[in-house]
Amino acid sequence: MVIELAIDLKDDILKRLEGRLAAGESLDEAVLVVHGAITSEGLSERFVKEFGAQAIRDLWRYSNRQARSQAFSIGDRRHDPAIMAEGESLFDAIYKIGDDWIRLGECTKGMCKEAASFFRGQAYGNMREAYMMTQLAAKLRGEQTVRSHFTEDDVRTILEGFKLE
Repeated sequence: MVIELAIDLKDDILKRLEGRLAAGESLDEAVLVVHGAITSEGLSERFVKEFGAQAIRDLWRYSNRQARSQAFSIGDRRHDPAIMAEGESLFDAIYKIGDDWIRLGECTKGMCKEAASFFRGQAYGNMREAYMMTQLAAKLRGEQTVRSHFTEDDVRTILEGFKLE
């Protein structure tokens, strides 16, 4: 008879990480070691099944946040404030298109379509998050927390109910 030990993968991963961190490893070192252990123990598929959607969502959020922070950073790639005062700044506004920073005035049709697609994706993500927060806020009272009132399935159901109209 084979007895399977039910392991709460999330708790197992966190315990392993905490143990490595307590032993003085950096977070990056600890993550690499735990990743290697999970992979060698054949838990990769289970990890992807349980956390894949969240990992993909977090990856998109991280990438989106980086792109937005770069777009709003002050630096040489931004437009010249003196030109703004003259009213000619629209063509000199800088946009990240692909891997390059391009002035609006130099954008081709393809570049404009690529930028539009990127901004549409950002807007969709932002509207979805706003919808979720609105739904959560409507059901919370006072200082009640999301974690104390909802299950993760409740939050997923709210997110799945989002429709951009």
